[in-house]
Amino acid sequence: MKKQIYKVVLLHDPQHPKEWPIVAGVSRGKYFIDPHGLPERVFSMLSMIKENSEVYRIKASIKFLTQRIKEKDGDFGEIMIAGGRRATNKGKRLTLEVHYLKPPPLIDDLPKLELGGGDGAHRGLADWYPHVEKVIADALKSGNNFTTGWYASKHEIASARLSRIDKELIIETSVSDDFDTNGYDKVIIPFTQDQDKISDAIYLAWGGADKDRLEHHPVTMWAIRKDNSWIETYLQQRIINFWDDFESDGPPGDYYHQWGFQEGSEIPADTRKQIEELILEGDQDSFTVGEYHIEKVHPKEGD
Repeated sequence: MKKQIYKVVLLHDPQHPKEWPIVAGVSRGKYFIDPHGLPERVFSMLSMIKENSEVYRIKASIKFLTQRIKEKDGDFGEIMIAGGRRATNKGKRLTLEVHYLKPPPLIDDLPKLELGGGDGAHRGLADWYPHVEKVIADALKSGNNFTTGWYASKHEIASARLSRIDKELIIETSVSDDFDTNGYDKVIIPFTQDQDKISDAIYLAWGGADKDRLEHHPVTMWAIRKDNSWIETYLQQRIINFWDDFESDGPPGDYYHQWGFQEGSEIPADTRKQIEELILEGDQDSFTVGEYHIEKVHPKEGD
């Protein structure tokens, strides 16, 4: 966040019976500015001082004055009264040095680059198509804040958004899967035009998003192989939260329609029963029953 420093002179208003203060002058650096040109939060704080004469008139340290201001409003965390002094003339003049931490702009409010229609990247999230790469490279050189908006990968269920805010690049990634389980992650790096560093950050965020997806994955998938060929899939419901439905009708998404074995299996009924019992016991991630090798595919412990 950027810090802006203002010096504010408050004087008592002799025309007001309660001697409420008035803002006599505001300066930033060497120049005086119109009080109405202050950031909204700073202006609100000064207005609050003006409307509460007991805060203004209290003869105490600046630290105590700051505490009283917080007590009155409770939400001036981005503003600090760093220093100040009272004039000796009956304490009727107060000069404050106000430090305001200007919040960064919201990503959704940044100028959005025109990447053209369609996907932004080919097989990953950093292998941009040539026209997209040029637009991003030009934006990085411009010195301006921007966002690419969310762009997709052609061959992955994944998307990314690259945004510049002042001296930082914010890389966000979002993923999903056949079970409609979403994952999200964000990586922030110092501003750079080096596309290799940006690519590394994108793939770091992508890995974080995939980890987030697996942590919330409602399905444990088991692969059943014979002669190294995947011949059957077993889906086991995975309870993530205590409020999850323990008797869900079927797995989410459009690719699988039931729990347990999928239809059309060549596995004999007695072998299917034995495999299912060992899966539900949950003691091992892989085992063999006769000529069939069964292995938990995801999510695995440590994924």
